[in-house]
Amino acid sequence: MKYVAELAHVREVSLLGSADLGFWAERLRDEGLTPVEHAGRARVLVVACDSKFFGVRFRELSFSVFVHRPDASEGSDAAFLVQAFNSSRFFAWSERTWFSTPYRHAMIDVDVGLPAAMRLGVEGQTVFSAVMSADSNTPTREPSRSGVAGFAGPIFLPSSTRGKGTSGRFFFAKIEGETQAYPFSSTDTLTLKPSSDCPILQELIDSQFVADEWLIRRDATHAKSKTFRRMDGQEWPSDNND
Repeated sequence: MKYVAELAHVREVSLLGSADLGFWAERLRDEGLTPVEHAGRARVLVVACDSKFFGVRFRELSFSVFVHRPDASEGSDAAFLVQAFNSSRFFAWSERTWFSTPYRHAMIDVDVGLPAAMRLGVEGQTVFSAVMSADSNTPTREPSRSGVAGFAGPIFLPSSTRGKGTSGRFFFAKIEGETQAYPFSSTDTLTLKPSSDCPILQELIDSQFVADEWLIRRDATHAKSKTFRRMDGQEWPSDNND
């Protein structure tokens, strides 16, 4: 697999959570996708990152649901990108135009230190945030696990004609780096404020989204391929990086 963009030294905070399985099964039915079940729930991943591309610093925040990969055995990485945001208007436009991805421009904050945080702002208002608590009685947190980890597989994109029997598009993505995982504490905060610019937030509320775990990568690699079109009976491009 040839990646058209590969970024090094990415600073990333991700939030792994769960949501109602039936809601997302119905939501993804017309996309021809099925959410992965974990303990009776769908798995949702929120990724916030701070990086540079050709010397231009930008921040991204994306919301995805893990799905079954049509061409592979159980357990292979695959996700449906519900909505994403970029702090650069040009990069958001480029994503929509060149990659057919559901990006919008927004204000994004990412803090990979402890306490970690991610925030999404639209028109001057914070509509989404996840913030680790700063407990003076526990000045440092110990990770529940650590080591090199990430994601490698197809990212499916929303179809512009959902419900008309068409299959959308996808690209291959890779996220890799030394990862520290921390349980989402009862003292950590999660804020969701519905916005017409961010329909994913209402979907998370309606599907009873719960945050489970923080994933922090302070020096990650992010990469993506060109966008492919899904077609019935197609032979999938290999995602091996050879």
